[in-house]
Amino acid sequence: MCVCDATQDDEEACDKEQAIRVDIRNFIQQYSDEHKLTGRAIARVFQGIDSPRYPATVWGRVRKFWRSHMDVDFHLLRKMATREVLRAR
Repeated sequence: MCVCDATQDDEEACDKEQAIRVDIRNFIQQYSDEHKLTGRAIARVFQGIDSPRYPATVWGRVRKFWRSHMDVDFHLLRKMATREVLRAR
């Protein structure tokens, strides 16, 4: 839940935050059985940053998530993903 003022910009920001949280939850539901997920790993996938565990050659095919939130600050995305990972446990 986000705290928003009644202005248009805040409502759009709140909607964007909710959409990101939904994407994070969907990612966790879909891949938590196969992978040990962390907030940092999810943020890296959403930003399109490859790593040995999440290589671009494999995850680049997952268009729904790979590079899906490049417009969001990495550290904010990591914090949001970490909260959702902890909530899912």
